Order: sequence, then structure tokens, then C-alpha cells
Amino acid sequence: MEESRRTEQLLCLLPSS
Repeated sequence: MEESRRTEQLLCLLPSS
């Protein structure tokens, strides 16, 4: 599903610190 890939990109943009 493409939605899963979109979520991964969003997570990358979000601050993981």
C-alpha cells in the first residue's frame, strides 16, 4: 500500500529526538 510509505515519510519529517 502506498499509504504505508507516506506514513514513513511523515515520520522521517517529524522530530524523533
